[in-house]
Amino acid sequence: MKQIEILINKYLDGQTSNEEECRLREYFKDKGNEIPEEWKVFQALFAFESMKSETTDLPKIPLDNNTKVTSIRRRNHRMSWIITAAACIVITLVFTFGHLPASKNYAVIEGKKCTDPEVVKQQALEALNDVSADDQETFSALSE
Repeated sequence: MKQIEILINKYLDGQTSNEEECRLREYFKDKGNEIPEEWKVFQALFAFESMKSETTDLPKIPLDNNTKVTSIRRRNHRMSWIITAAACIVITLVFTFGHLPASKNYAVIEGKKCTDPEVVKQQALEALNDVSADDQETFSALSE
């Protein structure tokens, strides 16, 4: 009982090994309701961990001294660099292609570029009036 209390304190400090945590899981699994009331929380915790470890389908790989294992930190660090690079590319594309002019339509009036639609419309109507003909002018060309 004293040894379990020592292991619980080590567990709370985050200093237990896998074997010690296995011993705690087995203890709380085997004892059932015969544990002190203040340890009921740990019983629920270790029961959940046992259930969780039983449902994982990951194969256990035996490791020897020659096996190289990529740590989770290294993978997370690599993934953060990939995400940062992707974000930089997206930001560059937004700044490169995101500031295109809003209006590509324009007219050249008296040698100057004009993008105001009202001015362009007014100039177009004036130009149409200059080239338009009435009924008299249309048929007068035929009689000559």
